[in-house]
Amino acid sequence: MPDYQNAEQTDLSAIEDHERFLLRSPGEIRTELVNLTKKPDIITAYFNNGKEFILTAVLGVLSDRKLLVLDVGPDRATTQRAIEADRLVCTTRSMGVPVKFICQGLQSAKYQGQPAIAAVLPDNLYRQQRREYFRVSVPKVQSPSLELRLESGENFLLKVLDLSVGGLSVTDLDNNFRPELQDEFSGCRLSLPEFGELNVNIQIRNQGKYHRGSEVLSRYGAAFIGLGLNDNLQLQRYLYHLQALNSSLTAD
Repeated sequence: MPDYQNAEQTDLSAIEDHERFLLRSPGEIRTELVNLTKKPDIITAYFNNGKEFILTAVLGVLSDRKLLVLDVGPDRATTQRAIEADRLVCTTRSMGVPVKFICQGLQSAKYQGQPAIAAVLPDNLYRQQRREYFRVSVPKVQSPSLELRLESGENFLLKVLDLSVGGLSVTDLDNNFRPELQDEFSGCRLSLPEFGELNVNIQIRNQGKYHRGSEVLSRYGAAFIGLGLNDNLQLQRYLYHLQALNSSLTAD
């Protein structure tokens, strides 16, 4: 059963829609979708031009009927609105790699005796592969932070949720930081425990929700702007350190 209670919303722009990430082979697409049934990975399915979304999961892939089966939304009304929209933009992460695909031809269905959403198997699927966009989850203890100092004199100390060479996701535990999309912030201080600090410039690219127990906070995805070579190398060393740490914890 999908764990929606502890699930996090996947940013709508979590993957670049670039041609070289696009899978068109029906066999490759089916393989990726079947992989999503095994965990199952939680999917954020956007509709109504990205204004609404449901958390769902791939329940099954019916290759003979060319259908994809998704779990229903949190309630009947939301599920019906999603079906009537007839187009879901689905984003998730499979083994740490951003995946994005579009479902169309939506209809109510039953799967293994339970309510479900059926859709036509997508013709293509984005699976990002560039290493610099692999997001690494940060440890809960000694986690990195991002300090912003605004021209107005306001300061924000943001918790970093995940990190890559291309950018990061942050949240404000006080829920006071509320930027607009495309806002840019210069001279931010990114603190990397045991690896020092970096001065970085960022641009807000997307936003969503972050679940912290029963509390719901805003989550912001940002891209680094003009990251220097030395800072890039230092950040890579820190990411390698986190990957090695995560691997050792998994092995234990």
